[in-house]
Amino acid sequence: MNGSQENLILVIRFSFIAISSALIAIPQILWSEFGYQGILLIALESFSIFLGFLFLLSGLAAKLPVPALNFTQKILSRIEAETSGGKLLIKLAPLGFLAYTVYLIVPVFLSGMEHYGAVPFNYEVLLVIATGSSLAMLALLHLMETKTSRKLTRLFYLPIAALALTWAIAFWVGSPKFPTDEMLLDYYSAHLTLQGINPYVVTNTSGVFGFIHSSIPGFPLSIGTPLLTGGLVTSLSYPALSIFSYIPAQILGISPSATLLPLYVVPALMIFSLYSGLKYRLLSLFPVFILLLNPSYLIQTGLGYPDILWTILMLISVSTYKKPALSGLSVGLALAVKQIPWVVFPFFLIFIFKETGRRAGIVWSTFAVVAFLLPNLPFIASDPSSFFHALASPGLLPLIGIGFGPSQLGFLGILPLSREFFTALVVCLGISFVIVYISYYDRLRFAFLAFPLIIFLFNYRFLLDYEIFWPIIALAIPALMNTEKGETLSGEHKRVSLKGKEKAIALAIAVLLLGVPLGIQAMHPVTSDISMGDISIESTGNGNITAISLNILVENGNLSYGQILYRIVPLSSMPNLNGYLWQHGNITMGIKGAMITILPENSQQQIPANGNYRIIAYYGANSSTSQFTVSNGNIT
Repeated sequence: MNGSQENLILVIRFSFIAISSALIAIPQILWSEFGYQGILLIALESFSIFLGFLFLLSGLAAKLPVPALNFTQKILSRIEAETSGGKLLIKLAPLGFLAYTVYLIVPVFLSGMEHYGAVPFNYEVLLVIATGSSLAMLALLHLMETKTSRKLTRLFYLPIAALALTWAIAFWVGSPKFPTDEMLLDYYSAHLTLQGINPYVVTNTSGVFGFIHSSIPGFPLSIGTPLLTGGLVTSLSYPALSIFSYIPAQILGISPSATLLPLYVVPALMIFSLYSGLKYRLLSLFPVFILLLNPSYLIQTGLGYPDILWTILMLISVSTYKKPALSGLSVGLALAVKQIPWVVFPFFLIFIFKETGRRAGIVWSTFAVVAFLLPNLPFIASDPSSFFHALASPGLLPLIGIGFGPSQLGFLGILPLSREFFTALVVCLGISFVIVYISYYDRLRFAFLAFPLIIFLFNYRFLLDYEIFWPIIALAIPALMNTEKGETLSGEHKRVSLKGKEKAIALAIAVLLLGVPLGIQAMHPVTSDISMGDISIESTGNGNITAISLNILVENGNLSYGQILYRIVPLSSMPNLNGYLWQHGNITMGIKGAMITILPENSQQQIPANGNYRIIAYYGANSSTSQFTVSNGNIT
C-alpha cells in the first residue's frame, strides 16, 4: 500500500472521530435552546448520540466500513489521475482546515454558551479567534515544512504557546471560581485534607456551603445537586485524586477553576507527538484540529473540571499499552480521579490480556491496582466504610433527575420509569458489551472506547461530561493502528451470520436487556400517590411569577403535604439543568386535598411571566406532573 492510501485511511478515521465529536455535542445545543421539551427532543438527543457511537465505532474498528473504503478508493483514483504522489491533498489542505474550522466554530455560537455564565461573550470571541489563528499558523508551518526544512516543526510550539496563553487569560478572568458543586466539594475536601480531616466522612463535609458562602457571598445554590427528599448533596463522591488536584489552589490561593487550565492543551501536544512520529507529518494537524476546535471541549476548558486528568492518563495508558507497567500505572491513576473511566476498565483489561499475553496482563493489572490504591489508601485505612459508601453514593443517593437522553422520560414524569430501571439498564448494557466484545474481539479491538457513548446514554443522570472525552482519547488509535500493520482499501467484510452461537448470544443479550431492567422496575415502581389539580398564579413582580397556587391531593398516609417539593422546568431555554426549584408556603386543607401556595427558594428561582412550563410535584419515588402556559402573568 502506497503513502497516499495510508494517508487517506488515516483521514477517514479522523473524519469519523470528528463527526462523532460533533454529534455528541448536539444534545447540549438542543437543550440550550429548547430545555426539557419532551419526547421529540429526547428522541433527537438520543439519535445524535447513537449516530456518534456508530461513527466512533466505525472509526476504531479493525476494518473500515465497506462504503467508506469504496468512497476512499474513488477519491484515491481521482487524485492519482490528476496529480503525482497525492500532492493535491497538500494543495487542498488549507481549504479543508478552513472549512472544518468554520464547521466547528458555528456550534459554539449556536449553543448559546452565554446561558452557562461561564465565560463572558467577549472572551468567547477572543478564544475562538486565537484558536483559529493559531491552528491556521500550524497549517502554514507544516505546508512550508513539506517544501523546505523540518526545522520548522519546532515552531509548532509557538502557536500552541500563544493558544495556551489566550486560554489562560480568557478563562482566568472570565471563569467562575466554582462553576459546579462538584468542584466546590473537591476544593472543600482538599481544604479538610490539609487540616488532617477525612472528607469521606459525611458529617465532615456537611458545612461546605457555609464555608463557601463565607468566602464567596451570593454563591448560587441553584447549581447544587438537589435530593428527591429535599436539601442538597454535601458529601464527597469521587476518588482521592480529585481532591489532590485542588490542593495547589488551596496552597497558592488561586481560582480552583483555573488550576487545571494548563492541562487542557496537553492532549493536543500528546496527539501531535504521536502522529508527528509517523512519516506523514502533515496528518498530525488533523487530530489537533479535531481536538482544539471541539465546541464541547471549549466549554469544558472554561469550567476547569478534573476530567482532564483522567483523560490525559487514559490517553497515556492506551498509547503505551505495549508497556504494561507504564500503561497499568496510568490507568490506575485515571481510575483514582473519577468513576467515569471505570466503565471501560473491563474492556481494557480484556484488550491487554488479548494483545500482550497473560504475563504482561498480570503486570498491567498489578500496577493498575497499586496506582489506584496509592492516593486512596490513607482514606481507606482511616474509614473504609465511609470511603466505599462515598464512591457508591452517585448510585445510592436519591438524586433529582437531570441531563439528556431517555432518562428524561422518567424524571419529567412522561413515563413511570424509576431511577433503578435506568441503573439496571446501564449495568445490563455493560455486560452485553462485554459479551459482544469477547465474541467479536478481532473486529472490535480498540473499539471499546466507543462503548461508553451508549452505556452512559441510558444513565439516570446522563451528562455530556461522560461522553465528550472518549473521542479525544480515540484520536490516538489511528496512529497505533498505522504503526502495527497496513490496511488495504479493498476487500469485503463477511456478513454476520446469526446461527448457532451467534443466535444464543443475541437471545441472551435480548433477555438481559429486557428482562432484568423490567424486573427491577417492577420491584421499584414510581408511585403516583400525589395528584395535581387546578393551577393558578398567586402573585407576580418585576416580570416574574413569585407565587403559584396548586390543588394537591395526597393518597399516601405516610406522606404529608409539607414534605412535597416542586420543580418547574420551562419548555424553552433554562437557567441550568435543575430548572427552577420551589417549596411550599401556606397549606390550606380542604375536603379533597389541600390548596398549597408554592414559592421559589430564592429570587433567582422566579420564573418569567410568559412561557410554557412543566411543573413536577415530588417526594422520593412519588411524583405528579402537569403543564401550563402563562401569558402576561395569567394562565391560559
